[in-house]
Amino acid sequence: MEADTHTNTSEEQREPEWVLALEALKGKVPQPPRHNGMIVQYFTISAGEEIKGKILSYAGELKNCPLFEGISLRGNILTATGQISRPTINIQGSDTSFEGSYEVIKLLGIYSIPNEGVVEFIDNLVLTFSVVGGVVYGGPVMGELIAHSPIQVVLGSYVCDNTE
Repeated sequence: MEADTHTNTSEEQREPEWVLALEALKGKVPQPPRHNGMIVQYFTISAGEEIKGKILSYAGELKNCPLFEGISLRGNILTATGQISRPTINIQGSDTSFEGSYEVIKLLGIYSIPNEGVVEFIDNLVLTFSVVGGVVYGGPVMGELIAHSPIQVVLGSYVCDNTE
């Protein structure tokens, strides 16, 4: 019985191991999750926010990670879901604007995260969305792209050759 009393008091006062590990990470940049060499990031863009700028800003946070000091990265938008407002896309050489909100089917884009300099899209974002009645439109995004509802985005970044 004496051993039980001793065990209970010392165990109650000791922090679990995961709490100590979490405390050790405070103030430090944790290593981003990786899958087959790709750094996977996911986040939500709030309704009313400009999507392209938010994606670049979020991807640019990798530049602050000490793990990637001196390394240039490239990345892709892997998927995005939610609704967008008043998109303007290029359809067969003509910029076409749509009024209202629409469900995102696909959002594609390739971005560059240089070691030094500005994070930017390598080419226009390409958007595919559906309208009422099941009609689907798609093309390069022209101008701003605004979230009508929260937009969930998954990015995949990878190390690229600095000689590009």
